Amino acid sequence: MNEFPVALGNGGEVITFDIGGTSFRSALLTREGRLTGVQRIPSINCRSMPGRSAADIVDEIAAYIAKTVNSFWHSPVLAGRHPAIAISLGAALNAHTGQILGSGPILGEDSTSCDLDRAIRLHLPEVSITIVNDVTASLIAHSQLPSFRNARRLALITVSTGIASRVLNCSVPHVPVDPVLGTQGEIGHHRVAFSL
Repeated sequence: MNEFPVALGNGGEVITFDIGGTSFRSALLTREGRLTGVQRIPSINCRSMPGRSAADIVDEIAAYIAKTVNSFWHSPVLAGRHPAIAISLGAALNAHTGQILGSGPILGEDSTSCDLDRAIRLHLPEVSITIVNDVTASLIAHSQLPSFRNARRLALITVSTGIASRVLNCSVPHVPVDPVLGTQGEIGHHRVAFSL
């Protein structure tokens, strides 16, 4: 797959997560496009878990996601329904597999590839999960704004702790990714060996 669809689920509710280096946010996105049950906690990351491996941090993030999903599932608003899960992650990712390729703000200098999707499925084996880079998620959100409804292509560029650019083919709508590596993410999340 050289691209992945912008649409998620079948128009039902979606449990959403924004997993960043400073804070984690979660909410239920309703069919009408409203966010309810919004929660925010400090990030589980290399600073809150000093000395722990990237794999340990990813396992803790997966446990947090599973606990939050279960709390939504048992809320009166869902009444036993199990909606899809959408995760925006501040990391360079493989869009084909959901594997984390690197994230300095979350995993620190440990550049080991970690499989967040697999870690979540150990807790929640039969759920529909979509994991995208946070810049990709932002691009998808911007594409829904009225001023961009007739655009053929959109590009989003961010310059912060990392530098990133994502492109959206609006007519399809799909976000193209590398056909082999599936890479999506910020330059600032990749470790680069340098010598002078």
